[in-house]
Amino acid sequence: MFVLAPLYIYPSPGAWDPLFTSIAQNPTLSFNVVINPNSGPGNTTYPNSDYITSVAKLNSYTDAQTIAYVHTSFGTRPTADVEADINAYSNWAQYTASDIHVDGIFLDEASTNISYVPYMANLYTYIKQTLPKNTGATVITNPGVNIDASFYKYADYVNAFENVEAVWSQQGSSSIPPTVRAKSTVVIYSYDASDTTMLQDIESMGAAGIAGCFVSAQDNYSTMSTSWSTFIAAMANALQAMLGETLNLRQRKRDL
Repeated sequence: MFVLAPLYIYPSPGAWDPLFTSIAQNPTLSFNVVINPNSGPGNTTYPNSDYITSVAKLNSYTDAQTIAYVHTSFGTRPTADVEADINAYSNWAQYTASDIHVDGIFLDEASTNISYVPYMANLYTYIKQTLPKNTGATVITNPGVNIDASFYKYADYVNAFENVEAVWSQQGSSSIPPTVRAKSTVVIYSYDASDTTMLQDIESMGAAGIAGCFVSAQDNYSTMSTSWSTFIAAMANALQAMLGETLNLRQRKRDL
C-alpha cells in the first residue's frame, strides 16, 4: 500500500517538514502527495516561491509522487475549465530554476453518476496526453464512495472511501468490491480510535488488497494531523507484515 496524503497545507517554512522526514525515514514506503495551491493551480504561470521550494524538495525524493489537485464539481464543471487547470500544472515542468513538475492529477469531487463516465474518460485521456510523458501521469479520482466499475477504466486509482472512522469501523473494506480494490484507495478522517486499532485497520486494508490509504485525526486536510507519526508508523509496520507474508508464501512454494 502507498501513502495517499492530501497535503492542503500552505508550505510556509517548516510546515511540510513532518512529511519530508517521513519520506526520508521510510524509503520502502511510497507516497502520493496531493498538493493544492488554491483549489487548483492558481492564476499565475508558476507557483510562488514557498511552493517552488517545497515542491522541488518533494520531487527530490524517489519514493514520492507529486499529485496536483483539480476539482470537477461532480462532473458539472466545464471540461475546458478543468483542462485549463491541467495545462497550468503541466506548464510547471517548464520552470528551469527548480524541478517543480507534477507526476499526476487528483480529480476531486468526481461524480458517482454513471452518465458522467464519458466526462471522466475525456479528462483521463487529456491528462495522459498533456502531462510531461516522463512522469507517467498518475490519475487519481475522488468520488469518496464506491462507484460503478466502469469508472475504474479511466483512473489509475479511485478513492472509494472518504469518511469518518465510525463509518469505516462499520463498513471496512467490504464497502469496496474485491474486483476493484487493487485500484482503490481509502481516506479516513476524524480518526479517534486507538493506535492499536489504527494498525489493525491498516493491516486489514493491506490484506484486503487496498492500494493506498490516509488516516487522519483531523477533520480537514489544511493542518498536519496530530496522528501523522502514528499513521506512518502503522503503514511501515503493515508494509513489513505484508512483505513478510510474501516471503513466507514464496518459501512455502519452494518447499512444495
